Amino acid sequence: MQAAIERYFLGKGFQLESGSSHADLECVHPERGERWVVEAKGQAAAVGVDFHTGLGQILQRMESPE
Repeated sequence: MQAAIERYFLGKGFQLESGSSHADLECVHPERGERWVVEAKGQAAAVGVDFHTGLGQILQRMESPE
């Protein structure tokens, strides 16, 4: 799943960033300044639990007020 998401953003002109957080994917569009922080999850037996875990991880990584 993560590889497909990376290909999508790269195809839209985004640049991948590394080392700025522990998120699975961070990218920024160099012209628009649009930033995405993505937490990728695989297939799970407890979808609801993994969904809430993913939300919690994303919220913890949101350091910028924007």
